[in-house]
This record gives sequence, structure tokens and C-alpha cells, in this order.
Amino acid sequence: MGDLAPLIRACRGVFAADGGLEDGASPRLRSLRARHASAAEHLRRRMAAYLEGPEAERYLRDEYVTQRGSRFVIPVRADHRKSMDGIVHGTSSSGATLYIEPLAMVELNNDLVRLQEAEAAEVVRILTELSDLARRLRPELLTATTVVGRLDLLAAAVCLGGDFDARPAQLAVDGALELGDVRHMILMDRLARSGGKAVPISLLLADGCRVLVISGPNTGGKTVALKTVGLAALMTQAGLPIPARHAVMPVFRQVLADIGDHQSIQENLSTFSSHIRSLVRMTGEVENPALVLVDELGTGTDPEEGTALGVAVVEHFRAQGGFVLVTTHHNGLKAYAETTSGVANASVEFDEENLRPTYRLLTGVAGRSGGLDIAARLGLPEAIVRHARTLVSETGRMTQRYVARLAELTAAAEAALRAARDREEDAARHARESALLHRRAQDAQVVAVDAAVDAARRRLEKAGRAALDQIEKEFGRERRRRAEAKARAEFSRLARREVMDARRDLDTVGDHGDSEPVKVGDRVALVGLGREGIVERVHDDGRLTLAVGHAHLVTRREEVRRLAKDADRQARPAVSVQAGGAEDLPEELHLRGWRVEEALQELDRYLDRALLAGHLQVRIVHGHGSGRLKSAVREHLGGHPAVGASRPCGPGDGGDGATLVTLATD
Repeated sequence: MGDLAPLIRACRGVFAADGGLEDGASPRLRSLRARHASAAEHLRRRMAAYLEGPEAERYLRDEYVTQRGSRFVIPVRADHRKSMDGIVHGTSSSGATLYIEPLAMVELNNDLVRLQEAEAAEVVRILTELSDLARRLRPELLTATTVVGRLDLLAAAVCLGGDFDARPAQLAVDGALELGDVRHMILMDRLARSGGKAVPISLLLADGCRVLVISGPNTGGKTVALKTVGLAALMTQAGLPIPARHAVMPVFRQVLADIGDHQSIQENLSTFSSHIRSLVRMTGEVENPALVLVDELGTGTDPEEGTALGVAVVEHFRAQGGFVLVTTHHNGLKAYAETTSGVANASVEFDEENLRPTYRLLTGVAGRSGGLDIAARLGLPEAIVRHARTLVSETGRMTQRYVARLAELTAAAEAALRAARDREEDAARHARESALLHRRAQDAQVVAVDAAVDAARRRLEKAGRAALDQIEKEFGRERRRRAEAKARAEFSRLARREVMDARRDLDTVGDHGDSEPVKVGDRVALVGLGREGIVERVHDDGRLTLAVGHAHLVTRREEVRRLAKDADRQARPAVSVQAGGAEDLPEELHLRGWRVEEALQELDRYLDRALLAGHLQVRIVHGHGSGRLKSAVREHLGGHPAVGASRPCGPGDGGDGATLVTLATD
């Protein structure tokens, strides 16, 4: 994107919040507006004198000054027109009032108009200059508009996700469609305004199953389920988050839907023919991968023919590889779904006790329409409903009882699954909270250690500068070289002492903290006292009895920190360099097995002694290992004042597991 800074600077301080220009847009505009305000105030005072005259009440309609066009006028009664010499600029709608500009005020009004015209010209000049500048930056502005538009869309998507607890769907790599606790966003918004909540639904189409036949009572939520899936698919295609606990969605080329009754008297369309027209369009336009949604498939005609037509339509879209979701009341379609591989049943739940839908979607089971129950609930006379029940065949009643029992068992299984999922989410949340607390404790330890190390470093730098200043004062060039080696040795000694002091101070925030329970026999440190003890007893209330030297005391668990056992502490490997005189110092140092911090301290001591011994080259053996010690040693050598050069050893001298150091002789 190009540089828009010149335009931004030019526009800064020019435009007001209402879109007009600020007084400070230019010095001339500020001056013109100030002169206009002063002239207008002067004109009002002059015209106010007319309102205070002895004859004013006789011929004035109202005691105020107003404007007509851009000129100040006085309202005068029409029947007293000759009482004031002036120019009539208008008449009231009733004709009873004339708006007259006194002749004595004409020149003052003219001055005011000239100032207004000058101000308008200055505004045009400023806007013209800014427009010319913007025109020169047209490509940059177009690019910026595109970028800002995309950023605005992303920001809106984030806000949408926050308002509706929505999250992006995972794009399916295996062709699965899975929605867990998804809600219809528009329905959520509408119900939230009245204090209600949308009921979530869940479904899964995977492992070769791409057709879902949804059945159940009218007003039970079948159509809403179709719309929810369709809206979720379109929002995913648009890159928007969807209100679902979990979502896996394929990338569809098309989303085709026939939802609702499109009958029309004007177009001579019945319910059945309107559905057929939609299906004709969909079968002719389908391009896979597609999501096909058909509401009330096979309705509006003979049930047997409607079932046959519905099965044929489903098979057509299924054969082309699309995902198909249909709703129906036809038992034949339910049986087809139950007996056909790759096709599954689902139903909207119905509360048999209260005769009300729950709007939850139960997968794996067909639902009964419950038309008689709904008719009774909606107020159809009981005698009619009772007579209708006697007309239902025994086979039909048995089928309905079986379907109702199956739906009841499925609902119980769904409830158990939700409870298990809730427990799983609770456990995951507790695990995340525990991990967060653990990270915070570790961060606190790191901060404490860093603070101690920084304090030690500052003290060491101060001591080092003092030592070097003393060297500069007391020794010549040759003696200064030897004195520097001695100072570095003293510096290393101070470093070891400071680090050891820091470690003792931070012993209670070491690696062995409160993550493990304290038990009898554990070594612990008393926080704030600098004393160690052995746990003799752990009380039921959490208190501890400790043996501290020859004394015994009882304290709270939070006042101690568990220390590592002696056996857990890593013994320091022995260095192969002897602490003899400088003349006995070997020309190689073995550091394999050392901790990085301690190895670098030993390396400093060795280099100081090597300088005193007059060695020109030495070999540092650090091995390969994880590579951490090798990298630390070589980095340390690169900035060491006693080192002139360093490089990996040759194949016969240890290869990359050792470093050859040439000592500085100047």
C-alpha cells in the first residue's frame, strides 16, 4: 500500500465531526468566520432597536429578528406595511405577516452576505486542494479502501463471534459434516430480545452416510433444523464463525434449498406443484459438492406416490455425491432411511407428558408426527380427536408406540451423552486452570532467579571495573597483562560466591516446589528462616511436625518448601585440571558432564591460569551431548578477553567435541 501520509497530514484538523470544516482549516477561513460572527451580532443589535421603538407594538407581529434567505428581517403586520420603510422579502402562509428588511439595514446585510460568499469560496478552495491531492493518490486510496474493508469485515466477524459465542468451523478433510450444539443465529437474536434461548441441535454425517431424513411433529423444529444447517454452511463459506460448540464442515460448491410453501393463486401453483418446480430447478443446477435441503419432501399429493417420489429424489442427489437433508411425515421415507445404507433417520423430540415439542434433534431414530396430540393441544374439540384415535389401525398404533419408546430411549441416551460431555469439559477446564497456576508459579520462580542473577551481575560489574581501574594505575603493559589475568581470577571467584549466595537465597523457589505432597522423611526448608528440617509427622489438618537440629516444631504446610533428596542432587563431575601451580597446568580442560553455568565458571578460572602459565594454545573438551554445553562454551570463548581466536579441533584431536583456543598475547 502506498504512502498516504501527505493526505492524512493535509486533512488533519480540517474536518469537523459533522462533516463540515473546522475554523482552523485555514487562517483565512478562521478570519472570515470571526468577521461574519461579529458583523451578524452588530446587525442584530441595530435591528433590535426597531423592536424597542415607541410605535413597535402597533405594527410589529412579533418582537424578534429573523432571517429570510441570508438576510435579517423584521416581522411586520400586513395592515401596517407603510409603517416601515424597507424591502419585503416574504409573506407568512396566512398572509398576515410581512418580513421586511429596513432600508437602513440594507448595507449591513450586504456586508454580511459578502462575508458569507467569501467564506463559501474559501471552503471550496480548501476542498478543491484536498480533492486534487486525493486524486493524485487514487491508486493508494483504492488499495487502502480494499484493505480497510477486509479489516472491517474481520473485525465484524470477531465481534459477531463474541456476541453469539461463535467459533470458526473446522474444514473437513474426509468429507464429514459434524455439528455439535449448533444454533440458528437469527433465531438466537430474536429470542434473546424477548428473554428466550434457542435450543441447540447436533448431527453427524460421516463414514459414507450423507443423507438424513428428519421426521417428527409439526411445529417441532424440523424446518428450523434444515435452516440451521444451511445457515451454518453458508457462514462457513463466507469465513464467518458459527454459534456451535464444535463444527466440522465440508467446502460446498452449492447450497440448494426448497423450504416453505410457495403456492400462488396468481401463478396457478399448488403446494405440490410449487415444490416440484423447485426440485426441477435444483436437479438441473446441482454441482457437487453440494448441500441439498428439502422441506416436507413428497408432500401435497397421495402419500404412496409422495413417498416414491421422495425416495427417487433422495437417490438422485445421493448418487451425485451431495449431502442431503430432508424432512417428511411419510412413514415410507422413514422406513427407507432405516433400511438403506448411507441414509440415517433423525427426529425432533416431543414431550409426551406435556404434549409439547422440545425442539431437540435425536439422531438415529424416526419420529412420529403426533398430529392428533398437536390437534388436541391447539384446541380441536376432544370428541373429534377421540374419534380420530379410534380410526387409527392397530398396526399404526403399535408402530407409533414403538417409535415413541425408541425416541424415549434415544432421548435418555442423548441426555447421558450430554452429561458425560459436560463432565469431560469440566475436567478439561480444571486441567487448564491447574496448568495456568503451574505456569504462573514457574514464572514467579524465573523472575526471582533473574532478579538475583541481575543483582549479582551488577555487583560483579562494579567489582570488575574497580579492579581494572586499579590495574591501569599500578602496572605497565607487561605487568598489566598479568594483573588482568589475576583480576579475572578474582572476578571468577566473586562470581562463584555471588551465584552460590543467590542459589542459597532462592533455595525455596527451586525446581522442587509445592507440586508434590510432603511426606514423612522429606527434607524441607522453612520459608524466611533459612533453616532446614526433616518431616516427622503429617497431621490430618495439614500441619507438619519437623525435626530442626535438636528441636521439634509444628508449622503449617504453606510455610515450608520441599527440598530435593540428597540422592536426587546431581553430583558435580570432577575436572581433569589440577589446582597446582601455573607451571603444572595442563594444556587441555575436560568439561564433559558439567552443568553449563558451573562449566563456564571453571573455564574462566582455567583461562586465567593458562595466561599466567604462559600457554599459547589450550584445548577445551566439552563433548557433543545435547549440544547445549558446546554452544555455551564457544559463545563464551567468542567474547572472552583472554581469547585471541578459537575453532573446532581437527579429527585427530577430538573433532567437533573439542575446541582449540589461541590465547591473547597482547
